[in-house]
Amino acid sequence: MINSVFGPKHAALRAPDQNDNSMPARVIIVLTEPGAAENVASFLRARGDEALWLTGSMMALDALDRLTRAEVLVTCADFGPGQPNGIALARMARIRRPGIKVFFVGEERLRQFAAGVATFIPSPVALETIAEVVLDTLQPGVADLAN
Repeated sequence: MINSVFGPKHAALRAPDQNDNSMPARVIIVLTEPGAAENVASFLRARGDEALWLTGSMMALDALDRLTRAEVLVTCADFGPGQPNGIALARMARIRRPGIKVFFVGEERLRQFAAGVATFIPSPVALETIAEVVLDTLQPGVADLAN
């Protein structure tokens, strides 16, 4: 489970209706916990980055095909019946975009499945932490934190 509590200083970042799928997003966030992807995207946007939040892995695959600037994918374990799981999504994303940085958020028992495919972020984790890891990865001149 992801700890979706941002805290009082981030209360204004909770508007899930701010998703703009037409933007040239550098970051794709695909998390299933209600409000999680929206809040991480809002946090990134508030800091001037381009982020797209989605709730399913098939939508993420479509976004990877449409978006020209996607550099980071944040995903989780399971998206329900009929959809690739988060590790399968990470593998497909790396085939479509070999340079993409992938973060996998999940329970510690899933760490082994992310090895060699994505940088593992153990949950529970604060959404702010996920956003900060992504921001650190996107900084020019910073050592590659993902993959």
